[in-house]
Amino acid sequence: MSQLLLPLTLINLCAFACFALSSFGIYREWFGRAPGTRTSLILKLSGALLLFASALLSANHQHWGLGILLWLGNLTMTALFIALLQSLKELRGQTQKRRQQSR
Repeated sequence: MSQLLLPLTLINLCAFACFALSSFGIYREWFGRAPGTRTSLILKLSGALLLFASALLSANHQHWGLGILLWLGNLTMTALFIALLQSLKELRGQTQKRRQQSR
């Protein structure tokens, strides 16, 4: 089971990244322009397919009952990891602003 957690987490991270990049604000922050309608749709479909693939991988490895439970738990932990990274990014930005203001 432990050999499944890393690939499952990476697939879920990629899926969440696709969903995030399909939004206007994050895509613009990273690439300097808004995503086109087609680009946004492709990113959303990619994210959905990656989530489906990770669910199938988990279910194939642990059978449907335990596999889906494992997948949902991993999905939750991946989302918490992303939320933690986002809060640390905001905290770092606030710290840098305070340093600039104190100079």
